[in-house]
Amino acid sequence: AARTPQHPGSVRELHDVSLTYMKDAQEQLGIIPDPKYCPHSIGHWLGMDTHDTPLVSSRVSFEPGVVFTVEPGMYFRADDTSVPKEFRGIGVRIEDDVLMLPGGGMEILSASVPKEVSEIEALMSGS
Repeated sequence: AARTPQHPGSVRELHDVSLTYMKDAQEQLGIIPDPKYCPHSIGHWLGMDTHDTPLVSSRVSFEPGVVFTVEPGMYFRADDTSVPKEFRGIGVRIEDDVLMLPGGGMEILSASVPKEVSEIEALMSGS
């Protein structure tokens, strides 16, 4: 598959694309965009152990069979008066694990994991 913003070719390219989405999300929330609110990369390679791939460059191209995590997050300090009051002291991080398929396709291995507030609340309440 061609490398496009919708189909980045490496974890680094995916991270670069995510910065635009994070900036847009912060603006929609009424927050002056700042990369400090997402202080980590968008993701990393996954191996036999969750974090056993620190020596694999984030610039290595995606190949069929590799698995990586996509975990955007935003974190707002409780004392950060530059963000609206309702967001102070809140951090949110959502993770998906992705398998690259032959032909450039992807399978989201964690697709069935609850991510929406209503799904998580239902899970926590036992309903």
